[in-house]
Amino acid sequence: MRLRSHLIALVLAALVPVLGFSALVIRDNARLQLAATERGMRETAHAVAATVDKELEVAITALQALAESEHLDAADLRVFHALCQRMVRAQGWRSILLVDAEAQGLMHTSLAMGTRPPPTSRPEAFLLARDGRRPAVSNLFDGVRHQRIVAVYVPIFRDNVVRFVLAAGLPAAKFGEVLRAQQFGAGTVAVLQDRDNVIVARTQREAEMVGQPARPPMPGADGWTRSQLRDGDDVYVAFVTAPLSGWRVVLTTPAAMVDAPLRRALWQLLGGA
Repeated sequence: MRLRSHLIALVLAALVPVLGFSALVIRDNARLQLAATERGMRETAHAVAATVDKELEVAITALQALAESEHLDAADLRVFHALCQRMVRAQGWRSILLVDAEAQGLMHTSLAMGTRPPPTSRPEAFLLARDGRRPAVSNLFDGVRHQRIVAVYVPIFRDNVVRFVLAAGLPAAKFGEVLRAQQFGAGTVAVLQDRDNVIVARTQREAEMVGQPARPPMPGADGWTRSQLRDGDDVYVAFVTAPLSGWRVVLTTPAAMVDAPLRRALWQLLGGA
């Protein structure tokens, strides 16, 4: 009996250091894997934000090209109206609105020429474009004729003075297409939120979630953390603010998927013991 006890003690004495060392290795590997996950999610969020802003830059460039048209300076805007309508169809936009420096509507592609459109429904973006003398992007809103759109405002200069502001209404669905075109990892959900923390686009459940307020944003322009969804599921979250629009890209990945390799390694260690 004494010999058996000694043998057990010898086995334990040899096994405990091995198990301890294995546990340390597993812990360090888990930290490395988590760091790699964080780095990958952050890089992906930055890439998506750049793609979103690129979509807006395309709209800005197109409006700036229209602003150079000689037909804009004509007394009769019919030719310019038709030109804008062609641009709307080509770009898949909802509409183009032309307003003067006092925000009074001059032309709207969804209205017949001669019908005076109402003033811009996004005065804050208009003022930012006019007074800031640079393009501005609105948050998500429902227009008079179109729902779930965002608007890009471009100031138009004549003799270095802002004479007009040209605005294009883009459907929120266009940004849903941008998100879904990205190659996200399994289980990852991407959400685009405007500056008011309202959902503009989403890779899952988009139809029911667009226009809804998101959870209160985390502080900072970008970051990575572990959080919990409203349904109680734990997730890792990476977020970044797009510089042009000020919108936020948020990526979530289930914590269970990220932590699964660590759990498997621990079970294997315990099973081997």
